[in-house]
Amino acid sequence: MADAALSCQVFAGLLAAVLEDERISPDERERLDAYREKHRITDAQQSEALAAIGWTDAQFAEKLTEGEELEAYGHVLQAALADDKMTEAEEARLAAYRKRHKVSRAMHRDALADVGLTEAQYAAKFVGATREALGEYEALLKEAMNDPQAPPRNSAQFCGAQFLSAAGGAQF
Repeated sequence: MADAALSCQVFAGLLAAVLEDERISPDERERLDAYREKHRITDAQQSEALAAIGWTDAQFAEKLTEGEELEAYGHVLQAALADDKMTEAEEARLAAYRKRHKVSRAMHRDALADVGLTEAQYAAKFVGATREALGEYEALLKEAMNDPQAPPRNSAQFCGAQFLSAAGGAQF
């Protein structure tokens, strides 16, 4: 009995650590699932552990889905960037993917970071792109500027917007 209680406490600590960044990667999910299986943590015990750290089952499930979507989007992004440039057609496919799979601006930034790019570096991939593609990405950056999770305006990521403004002739 004491072992079961200790296992639940440890599981609650694992959940707290995983959810600290409000993101659950597929690897983190696998580790949580493996711990649950090994220590026979029930759904009810997981719900109690989540409640103890201020989370609901619904919030947890949403973060699981976001983590899976982020990983999938990262693969799509890597494929589009395989030749180190972004064509109009590739950006159109990425935009359609983001819309269809509800990839948020924050998730887009996370995916860029996961492939080792800032928004400014990503914007540089558009140098050979058409004005329409630059305009579409400029619109994305404008939305990101209004996103409360967006980087500060003096950051390197904001500089990407200035680059696009100069490259595409548009004004912010």
